[in-house]
Amino acid sequence: MEDEMLWKLQRCLVGESTSVCDTRSMTERLTKFGLGEIIVKRMQGRFFFIKVSDEEYMEVLKQNDWGYLKECFISIEPWSKKCMVVEKVSWIEVEGIPLHCWNFETFKRVAELWGFNVVIFE
Repeated sequence: MEDEMLWKLQRCLVGESTSVCDTRSMTERLTKFGLGEIIVKRMQGRFFFIKVSDEEYMEVLKQNDWGYLKECFISIEPWSKKCMVVEKVSWIEVEGIPLHCWNFETFKRVAELWGFNVVIFE
């Protein structure tokens, strides 16, 4: 990664929420607790990428042991390379194709058009 990007990521955290929810819901919860200037992006499952733009605000949060954020997250840790997500589950909705036309190869081709790799869970 570029040094500039790594420097920016030093002001970022990874938080685990108590339940699976979307980014909008988490943003609303944070705003309700007065943390509206924090930007969150869902990573996977219950984990969120938390961006704190202001260095001073990040320092206040850190000094308080992330206390304010603990209203929304059960665990919070500074971002590190070990927190990187290497895969993400996505749903693609396709309409108008008869069910009998679907098979693994068709699904794989559609997914690959969107840049996804198909994984079979057994």
